[in-house]
Amino acid sequence: MNEHGFVRYIHSKLPLAVYRWKISDRFSAGIPDAWYSGAKGSVFVEYKYIQRTPKKKYANPLTVLQRMWLTARVKEGRSVAVAVGHPNGVYLLQAPEQWTQDELEITQCITRKDYIAWLVNQVS
Repeated sequence: MNEHGFVRYIHSKLPLAVYRWKISDRFSAGIPDAWYSGAKGSVFVEYKYIQRTPKKKYANPLTVLQRMWLTARVKEGRSVAVAVGHPNGVYLLQAPEQWTQDELEITQCITRKDYIAWLVNQVS
């Protein structure tokens, strides 16, 4: 699996009540991969996929511009997250201190099913 397949899988499991927009912006660097909206609110998500489950820490896959964009939206009061998929589940990063480091520390792995439930709960 790769990032595209991971995102496609997530989108295929979302209920129709969740609006999903796979963002593809070739002109503005740092824009996240997707935006989700529902009756409860909205959330931007940057997706990454790593082929192997890391032990404790791994190199941050986000670019500097992605880190800046996500952090700026948090400061505006927007909901944002980074979802790092891997063969055993998803690492969900929801705060700037989790995604601004050069090395990301593994704190909690959730299943894909639990990630989808979290995403649905954020917007509906």
